[in-house]
Amino acid sequence: MTKTNTTTTAKTTDKTTAAKAPEAKTVETKAAETTAAPAANFIAETLEKVQESIVVPEAAREFMATQAAAVQNHAEKAHESAAELAADMEKSAVSLVGQYTTFTKNLFDMTAANVEHALATVEKIAAAKTPVEAMRVQADYVRESATANFERIKNAAETANKTVTETTASVRDQAAKIMAKASKAA
Repeated sequence: MTKTNTTTTAKTTDKTTAAKAPEAKTVETKAAETTAAPAANFIAETLEKVQESIVVPEAAREFMATQAAAVQNHAEKAHESAAELAADMEKSAVSLVGQYTTFTKNLFDMTAANVEHALATVEKIAAAKTPVEAMRVQADYVRESATANFERIKNAAETANKTVTETTASVRDQAAKIMAKASKAA
């Protein structure tokens, strides 16, 4: 029985010491905080005084203002150049689409003319009284059709070439303008 009481007493003593340990740490921490608070306040006040005594020279402020204005000016010029480029690209695109539409319309017209010519030839062959006359109508059709299609294709190719040349020249001119403006802005 004595052993049990000794063990119980030891456990009770350990619990009492353990319960007092956090109190001791709290007191020590509070003491450190109380000591550190004036030091922290002193450092903060010193930093504030140093910051208030630092003055940015007027020349530096003027330099920054000048640089900001220059950057804004460059940005405005770049925006204007981009807007001009967009407008010119739109003109080129409209021109290209218009020329393509004309080219496509010419192809449809050529096809319709070939169909009409073929139907007229069929009517002439049907009206022919002899095989020789029918063969002459057929030969005339082939010759007329080849000549007409050659001219139509030649005109379509010239139109396509003109369109590509104009669009290329326009894009080249716009690129030269942009490069010149970029060189001036830099």
